Amino acid sequence: MKSPVCKSVVLLLLVLLAGCASSESRLKKKNDASGHYKLGIAHLNENRTQDAFIEFQKAVEIDPDNADVHYALGHVYFQRGNNQEAIREFKKVVQIDSEYSAAHNSLGQVYGTDKRWDDAIEEFQKALKNKKYDTPHLAHYNLGLVYYNKGQFPEAIKEFQAALQIDPYFVTPASGASAYLVYYGMGQAYTKMEKPKEAIDAYQSAIKILPEYTDAHFSLGQAYLKEGSKKLAKEEFEKVVKLSTEGSVLAKNAKEYLNTLK
Repeated sequence: MKSPVCKSVVLLLLVLLAGCASSESRLKKKNDASGHYKLGIAHLNENRTQDAFIEFQKAVEIDPDNADVHYALGHVYFQRGNNQEAIREFKKVVQIDSEYSAAHNSLGQVYGTDKRWDDAIEEFQKALKNKKYDTPHLAHYNLGLVYYNKGQFPEAIKEFQAALQIDPYFVTPASGASAYLVYYGMGQAYTKMEKPKEAIDAYQSAIKILPEYTDAHFSLGQAYLKEGSKKLAKEEFEKVVKLSTEGSVLAKNAKEYLNTLK
């Protein structure tokens, strides 16, 4: 007959073995989920969205508490225009990790697309509260766009300036350096505030970075007109016609301005 001590030792070994098996099972699941996630990212980089979606779905089924997978799924839904599902996925991310600032930023972008301006502002501000957020310039820029759409132009300019102060090149994951977009946004806000001189400076900065930026040339021409510089305005509208595709709306509008400046 085994002593109570021996029985205790046997039970302890069984518990330890069960714990090891459970740990190995969890590790295998995480590794499997990670494999599907990485494959999904590879598909995304090749613009194979449907294949990426399938892999992310497999990953989330295996590891439903993986914030990165929910974040990736949210982006796929957003790209497809399925904002409701995108919001659901991004919300899951921040429920799992409240300091996942990129998800707060993305959630704000979806709200902005739906014109839920106040909800968008709240999410961008949550993203910016995290001092460890590695791309805060993106949230500042997105916040600037929301303020612009709300008609709060001074606030929009402040956010655009904050974005450029953090990263003068305004590097984005999707398109690389895009500072010209920020300057253009500033120009639009100054235009709304009836400040053509400041708008001109902003549009010129955008064009300096991207000389073929037709929208900036067109807006710069309008700003010159408001300032009374017809010759400079004409030069900008001529550049728009030269740079634009024949028959485009922008080219047509530029030609209409040129007809009035003859």
